[in-house]
Amino acid sequence: MPCEDHGVCITTALEVADRICSEKQLKFTKLRKNILRMIWEDHVPQKAYDCWINCKRPITPLNPQLYTVLWIFYSKMALVIK
Repeated sequence: MPCEDHGVCITTALEVADRICSEKQLKFTKLRKNILRMIWEDHVPQKAYDCWINCKRPITPLNPQLYTVLWIFYSKMALVIK
């Protein structure tokens, strides 16, 4: 369902993630924020590779360990689902 102001959705998602990270004493790094922002840019599922390719400064090459670490971070924090 489309929202009236998608900027609010993105802001809310980032605020929730920041709060969860603070509560669990985890770092909500700039990279994590940027990727979560990309995930929330639209109300459709995002592919990890597309998020990586759209990074302002992509990490080269796409490291499977990075993908796994980010996936574990977001899924354990219940910020994304598969």
